[in-house]
Amino acid sequence: MIRIKSIVYVILLLSPTAMVYASLPRDEGCNFDGDTVCPGAHPGAATTSQRALTDSTTAITTGISKAVALTLSPKSILGGRTALNSDTYRTTGYAAGGYFTNAAGWLSYVRTTTDNTKFFTESDGNLDSALVGLDFSPRDNMVLGLTFGYENNDITTKFNVGEQRIHGFTIAPYVGFLFHPNFSVDASAGYSSIDIDQTRLDTVNLTSIIDGDTDSDRWFVSGNLNAFTRVRDFAFSGRVGIVYAEEDIDAIVETGGPDAFTTPSETVEFGQLQAGGEVAYSVASIEPYASVFYEHDFEFEKVLFDTGLPHLPQDRSDVRFGLGARYFSDYGFSANLEWSIITWREGIDSHTLGLTGRLEF
Repeated sequence: MIRIKSIVYVILLLSPTAMVYASLPRDEGCNFDGDTVCPGAHPGAATTSQRALTDSTTAITTGISKAVALTLSPKSILGGRTALNSDTYRTTGYAAGGYFTNAAGWLSYVRTTTDNTKFFTESDGNLDSALVGLDFSPRDNMVLGLTFGYENNDITTKFNVGEQRIHGFTIAPYVGFLFHPNFSVDASAGYSSIDIDQTRLDTVNLTSIIDGDTDSDRWFVSGNLNAFTRVRDFAFSGRVGIVYAEEDIDAIVETGGPDAFTTPSETVEFGQLQAGGEVAYSVASIEPYASVFYEHDFEFEKVLFDTGLPHLPQDRSDVRFGLGARYFSDYGFSANLEWSIITWREGIDSHTLGLTGRLEF
């Protein structure tokens, strides 16, 4: 395996662009200073941290909002379903004449596959994120809850013939509030404790593999304003949301070869605005839907080649298309299955499959 990786790395180094890159000073004028990340100066977690933070935070906040939406969203055309104030709402799993139950539990699983095809930061990532949540309703139009999560992100860092294994735990409270027959808001905030292990090929001794490890602390907040209405068997909804996350990465201590060194501790930020909507059609207990959302990063870390080379092209915006279906039973169980893809972000291909199940007690 080491020999194969060595051959691949030599081929990459012999390319004209890589020869220019490798000949420049690694640590001069190109530091991870909150605005830029340099693949040469930070050969691993720091280079992929922006995309890893984006994917992880999106998986967690989306999982929470999907769970809340199974309660605060347009009403399905189902027999035995009750309404709150009008026939606009879905209030899942209630007996005739009832409103919100006192408690509910839910599970969420998200699988995100991301391919970064940019030469100096080329990588493939597979993120698995699982959440379990409990909530209750202190008022008929409010949901309060707490969720716990686990994530595992395996990233192949082709730019340095390496690998990363990122895993951690999350705790996050959340709230949803129905303040009008056609409008609701939801918000969440949380903390994640992350462990990062990585390997890469030694650039001095091409038969050596360098190991590194570090920890990080992540904080995030998110909020959404939701609007919905129903026209016969069709349900229409829109959402405007914001998410912000900050991750403090400890120093990365490398061992195993002459090119091993220590990368200073740094902070990575991610902030995004989201706006879009969906159209759904109710068929018995099933509600298939299609969605489209525009996403704009107002906060992200730029990636710089190295001293004397320009920034990598990085789009701040993308469009996320989704297809899914919701299911509602008469016994308090509901579920949501969705597949989505982001487009128009240069050098990034990302697919997400998410499943959420919720049970009223």
